[in-house]
Amino acid sequence: MMMVVLLAGFGLAALCALAWTLAVYTTPAFAGVLIARAAFESGVGYFGAALVGLGAGGLTYGAFQLIMIRVRTPLMRGAAALAFAMPAALAGYHLVHGLARNAVPSEIWQQIFAVAGGLIAGGTALMRLIGGMPVLASSVPRRWGRATPESDHRHEPIEILPPPPLKVLPPPKARGTDPR
Repeated sequence: MMMVVLLAGFGLAALCALAWTLAVYTTPAFAGVLIARAAFESGVGYFGAALVGLGAGGLTYGAFQLIMIRVRTPLMRGAAALAFAMPAALAGYHLVHGLARNAVPSEIWQQIFAVAGGLIAGGTALMRLIGGMPVLASSVPRRWGRATPESDHRHEPIEILPPPPLKVLPPPKARGTDPR
């Protein structure tokens, strides 16, 4: 019996880890499934719907990458990442609510756990989306470094200058000793 409980706990932890890892790809998957369903209902069949859905998911993720590369202001990049992470928060909410419904009898605690799971999933996706984006020279203030002359200032990262060298002070003289 104890082995079954341990294996169930391990399996649940593995599924949660997989869900948090895949939370970044919730929006492309959502777009792909919606477009594939619409394509299937229009009569293209299973194979055509799968191809259209994969293409739509890839285009959605590619559009997000293009937005993050082209948009220069951190506020707009953050807004795009937030819009991209919102379905991950919704999916995290429903995942934890489904698990909590079977484990927690109180409806209030089910909602508390579900909201916490949604915030964690959305926050994880947001941090992964913002943290994985390249820093462009145009989004970094000029006082933080200087660009190399041969670089294109819109697409190349800037070279960060090292701090100035520290001055080494002579050791202090000991009191009461004669230097002669």
